[in-house]
Amino acid sequence: MPDLTNLLQRNIAYATHHEASDPFPQFNAIIVSCLDPRTDPAHFLGMESGDALVIRTVGGRVTEDVIDQVAFVASLIETMRVDAPTIDVVVCHHTQCGSAIFDDPTFRAKYGARIDADPDSLESHAVTDPTTTVQIDVDRLRGSFKLGSSINVSGYVFDVESGALTPA
Repeated sequence: MPDLTNLLQRNIAYATHHEASDPFPQFNAIIVSCLDPRTDPAHFLGMESGDALVIRTVGGRVTEDVIDQVAFVASLIETMRVDAPTIDVVVCHHTQCGSAIFDDPTFRAKYGARIDADPDSLESHAVTDPTTTVQIDVDRLRGSFKLGSSINVSGYVFDVESGALTPA
């Protein structure tokens, strides 16, 4: 519990200086990235609170749920803003991703049993070559009928060693 106590104390300090912000991102961007703590887009993109919306998933993979979230945000912005801007969706995968373990059939079998999923369907979650997987996910977003014309999708690879972000 000491770690949670520390985090809650940090929230108290944060709340003393917190100011409410606009629910729409300043940069009209949605960042899809991995939940790995080394790959926090706020850090590697130098973002402040309110700069962009962030969706974090295992491996930064674009799932149907991610597509639905992007579609929701686009619909919300189109409905609530007369001057609805183009939304940049940035898909970021990274080097040394822990999701590479999905390549291991033993892990897939154990994890699949845990979440009641077909182990073979989990293999596609692996990020062993982030340049390839980010392009697959970019194509998946671009090909979705759920997203309107106000979405611009791009993909990048974050190198955890150098901190560099490069287009895929």
